[in-house]
Amino acid sequence: MFSQKRYSMLKNNKYIFILYSTLVALICSVNVHGQTVKDFSVANTNRVYVQYTDSTVEAFCYRGDKNIKTQDNLFYYWYAAQQIKHTRGGYEGKILHGTYTMFYYNKDLLAKGNFKYGLKHGEWKSWHQGGEIKSKEKWRKGVLVGKAYYYSNKGRIQRERNIKPTSGNGYIVYYGEDGILTSKSIYKNNTVSKEINYQKNDKGKLVEVKPEKVKSEKEKTQKGKSKKEKSKNGSKEENKQKTEKPVREKKQKVPKIKIQKYRQISPGGIGA
Repeated sequence: MFSQKRYSMLKNNKYIFILYSTLVALICSVNVHGQTVKDFSVANTNRVYVQYTDSTVEAFCYRGDKNIKTQDNLFYYWYAAQQIKHTRGGYEGKILHGTYTMFYYNKDLLAKGNFKYGLKHGEWKSWHQGGEIKSKEKWRKGVLVGKAYYYSNKGRIQRERNIKPTSGNGYIVYYGEDGILTSKSIYKNNTVSKEINYQKNDKGKLVEVKPEKVKSEKEKTQKGKSKKEKSKNGSKEENKQKTEKPVREKKQKVPKIKIQKYRQISPGGIGA
């Protein structure tokens, strides 16, 4: 009786062990597959290094046999003659595929992102030469999508871009050196349809500047400039008049008329 129970327990443990091993193997295979899909540098790529005077690039090139069809409106990045090149609508050389990392001469990060068959894909970031973030962008197969942010070397936002690639509608917001909103450009079909300017009012609140006010301010500045120019011209003329010597008029000579004296002849004879 005891031996039968022990045998059944061992048999159950054996099944449990087999089931556990199978699950572990499946999990591992899923993880490995996920890594090969997400990390482009794992398979079918070669690592390359490019040395510039002030920076270094580490990139991966595709070495598979896939036929890559190019699109005329997109920029493709590729490697040739120990340089990273980019051309619109085509490539000639080893196309970039995988992680891309750029360093300053002191090994600080300059830029980082991913390429998918020569096209920018996923999140891209760049940094100023001091560690401050410079830009944050999202790309999808060579097209800039979603919101993009650009910063000064002090880490303050300078520009925010959000234009839909399909319609060309969206906006670009501009900020001053202090990080305060200054203007906004509204885009329709990839062209500016409206410009909005902002400034602080007397209470220190940021408000939209009306176009009429902007126009009147421009007119005031133009009038002020014209007044200044007139005053400058007037003062120049006055100075000219002061410095110039008065011109003396030449007197015209009046011809002298000779008056001849005639002796009176008396009726009695000559000389009487």
